[in-house]
Amino acid sequence: MAAFATPRDAQADAPRILVVEDNPMDVLTVREVLEREQASVVAVGGLRSALDRCAGEPFDLALLDLGLPDSAGLDTLRDFQEGSGGVPVIVLTG
Repeated sequence: MAAFATPRDAQADAPRILVVEDNPMDVLTVREVLEREQASVVAVGGLRSALDRCAGEPFDLALLDLGLPDSAGLDTLRDFQEGSGGVPVIVLTG
């Protein structure tokens, strides 16, 4: 007999994605798409918050805006890569 994952099991196996974005509408859009695909989403609005979350929680991927209140441009990417503990990152920017 085949075993089927319960919703709780599915959530435990869901990819954990950190969304680093200060625009609430962008966060809502990204969250809606990712959660529809069964991802577990954590959203923060700044680089410092993102690095703090990475220090305490495992993430499979980060979606990173380059224009944040506490960091801007390629410095944001560099600082995230150096401080996140190796979390893979995809840059989202306007």
